[in-house]
Amino acid sequence: MAIKLLFLGLLVAATAQANTKEEFRTLLKDFLQKDPAFKEVDFQTEFFEAQSKQGFSQLALPKVSLSYGLYEQHNNISAAAAGTRFKIGSLTASYDIFSFGSDYNNFQATRYERKAQQQRVSVQLMEREREVAALLLDYLRSSRNIDILTRLVDMKGRALDVSRKRYERGSLSEQDHSKVELDVSNARGELLVAQQDFNNLMAKLQAYGIEQLPVSYPWENELDEALVTKLEALSAKVEDLPQFLEVDYALEASAYESNAALGRMLGNVGVNFSRNVYQYPGEDDQYEWRTSLVYTLPLFDGFGQYTELKRNAAIRNANEVRQRFEKRLAARQQQAEAANLQVSWKNWMDRRKALKTSTKLYTGSLGQFNQGQLSVNELLVDQDRLLRTEQIANAATHQMHGTVLNFCHSRGKAFVQGCF
Repeated sequence: MAIKLLFLGLLVAATAQANTKEEFRTLLKDFLQKDPAFKEVDFQTEFFEAQSKQGFSQLALPKVSLSYGLYEQHNNISAAAAGTRFKIGSLTASYDIFSFGSDYNNFQATRYERKAQQQRVSVQLMEREREVAALLLDYLRSSRNIDILTRLVDMKGRALDVSRKRYERGSLSEQDHSKVELDVSNARGELLVAQQDFNNLMAKLQAYGIEQLPVSYPWENELDEALVTKLEALSAKVEDLPQFLEVDYALEASAYESNAALGRMLGNVGVNFSRNVYQYPGEDDQYEWRTSLVYTLPLFDGFGQYTELKRNAAIRNANEVRQRFEKRLAARQQQAEAANLQVSWKNWMDRRKALKTSTKLYTGSLGQFNQGQLSVNELLVDQDRLLRTEQIANAATHQMHGTVLNFCHSRGKAFVQGCF
């Protein structure tokens, strides 16, 4: 029976650990699904997809139009047609045979703009995930810190009761009793400050529209050396990161746009087909087929094409500068996050050991205090040591989880999409 209960307990604990990570992931997903800042970028994707289809249509498909109208003409050429109303129906198709590469380059530009937008969505996803995850982790750290301080106030309050009794019996000096009162007052003041900071954080969470909150850190009971090693194995070339690809695709798009603008300045050769039907009053319908091969050269358009060339050249130069910067920045961030992961992991393990040691020391001191072998002030010192150790351990846990998320992002992987 005992073995069954032990197995059941282990199973429940393992399930709780697994659900903790998935709960955190679900909270982030729920926020991103209704986040206006993320949707603003994501909604634009449809426009770039439509733009890409338009570029392909201009490159490969003819333009077809149908018109039907009522006309009235007045002239002195023919008495019979001096004042005549008639109808014309027209079906027209035109196709550009050669446009000096403008259609092709325009199509390629729209393709790369669409790719750049997809990467832009990925970048925004990770930015919003990082921002909201930081808030959720801050909530966990703050709530735990309040719990630690609340327990400290409670422990110091009990010590104050003992101090007061000893002072009334004359076994404790007034000065030592005043020290205990001062420690209790300081602990309560620190708790009030922490509660104010927590209230400000909750207001920010509410402003973000975050309603559900995590109950514990996602990997608090899951992180071990094997998992850290698995994390470190995650690799990504700088050229494959979304923030680099966004700029790279935008650079390609601006280069094609420049070539397209240059091609439009050189004109185009096109074929036009039309089928016209003329309906004159009292006469049979008259039909007409027209086919033409036309070369069109724009001579002056108010410097519109010249301005477009300059604009595309400026965008291309700006993208080249940003591309070099993003490459350097991403490479340095990958190196920094790899080092941070090792430092945070070691610090987290050390803080856990220190917390066990501090808890053990305080338990022993409390036993000695209850037996009258330890003074109130000595107990207060051990209480403060335990508090400080718990706060540092909480901060190390918070830092470790933030480092894990930042490490994933430095490898171009969002946690909501399954970093690991």
